[in-house]
Amino acid sequence: MRSNTNNNSGRSETLDPLYEEKFGISGNANQIANIEARRQKSLANSYELLLELVRDLIPIQGKLEDDIVTIQEKLDIIKYSNQERAEEADENARAYL
Repeated sequence: MRSNTNNNSGRSETLDPLYEEKFGISGNANQIANIEARRQKSLANSYELLLELVRDLIPIQGKLEDDIVTIQEKLDIIKYSNQERAEEADENARAYL
């Protein structure tokens, strides 16, 4: 006596391409899973690269801020203006008030 599973498997092989064509079902689900896995991996890699870049930029930003302070001191600049202009602005403001 033959098993029912043999009959069903033959029918399935015949119907699968029809279902795929009719409903747009991809017969290669493994390929889709691989594409999604690669997409997630590249997203994770991009995120890691971004974190590394930020880690590298933070010390550079700190050094730049130190350099800006040094340059401002050498040029007698106080918050992007020189001392004389700051004092003059203070006097003008006091006179106005």
